[in-house]
Amino acid sequence: MNTRAPSLAPPAAVPRTDRSPLIYLVEDDEAQVENLSRQLRLEGYRVRTFTDPAGFRAAFVPADAERPAAVVMDMVFPGGSDTGPALIRELGLGRDFGTPVVIASARDDLQGRLNAFRAGACRYLVKPVEAHRLSDLLDALTGRQPPRPYRVLLVDDDPLLLESHAAILRTAGMEVRTLAEPLLTLETVDAFQPDVLMLDMHMPDATGPELAAVLRERDAYLHLPIVFLSTETDMTQQLLALNLGGDDFLVKPVQPAHLVAAATARARRARQNTAIRHRLETTLYEREREHLALDHHAIVSIADRAGNILYVNDRFCEVSGYRRDELLGQNHRIVKSDVHPETFFGDLWHTIASGHVWQGDICNRRKDGSLY
Repeated sequence: MNTRAPSLAPPAAVPRTDRSPLIYLVEDDEAQVENLSRQLRLEGYRVRTFTDPAGFRAAFVPADAERPAAVVMDMVFPGGSDTGPALIRELGLGRDFGTPVVIASARDDLQGRLNAFRAGACRYLVKPVEAHRLSDLLDALTGRQPPRPYRVLLVDDDPLLLESHAAILRTAGMEVRTLAEPLLTLETVDAFQPDVLMLDMHMPDATGPELAAVLRERDAYLHLPIVFLSTETDMTQQLLALNLGGDDFLVKPVQPAHLVAAATARARRARQNTAIRHRLETTLYEREREHLALDHHAIVSIADRAGNILYVNDRFCEVSGYRRDELLGQNHRIVKSDVHPETFFGDLWHTIASGHVWQGDICNRRKDGSLY
């Protein structure tokens, strides 16, 4: 039994003319407040900011005050230890009271996380908080539908169930395409590009697990969420189906809320993963371009901790006079000029072996004996 009682009654819900969720941001770091509030507003949220607990408490006093859809709060404020968890309890916030709370803290220790979760916090982020990650998290906690509706493909040979499930998902704001002919699944997935694929398990022309296995053979659909819908209650059969490529299993008849929750959770995660992959691909491309530019203008070599050469660029070969095959696997002493004392190189290797940047001038010897 939950015996916690907030000292201030939560404000009553009032009609809203603005459908965008209201977020309370409680943070005494002005730079963090400015950055997060700006980004969240760009993402379509309304944001109200508070720099101290007193102002935050006061916002809950008016009886007609609009209750926030979620609260983002620091863990510690000046003059108090773990103020955030105390405020969650005092104001009746958190997962037990219907107002999700995200703690954003500089602390990354287990005790701090436990204090936050025991108080009712739903998530715990370590500063600096990435705005896009916070926005994705708030979308999940507030149930906000994205600007571009989630796309769901339903495949079932029962037309009545097919349209019933489609109606439930459309009512929840999703874009749904139905398919009663399982043999057309591949071309329909190619054309529709769903965020989630929901398959009946037992169909006459092709079973759900068979279709999942075929889809997983394509790299483009390795990460497509696949949810099985079936009357199958045998756990062994369910596990076999999941092993062939499924991500989730819902037993018919499915409660409407469960159907919407499963589709939403899988679609949101799929889009988050897609966004992460795109960011990684962009970062890799940028690094490749930087590496290309560096190769054109600098002498570059890579060595292991013992000084053995693993990589040299064209400029290194051009300036040193050695071919690449003459350098790879050799120790860097191959270009040593004997101009510098041993302590010079001892300092260099100690610095870079420790993960730090060494900066200075080195005189090396070319293959023909000249110095550079």
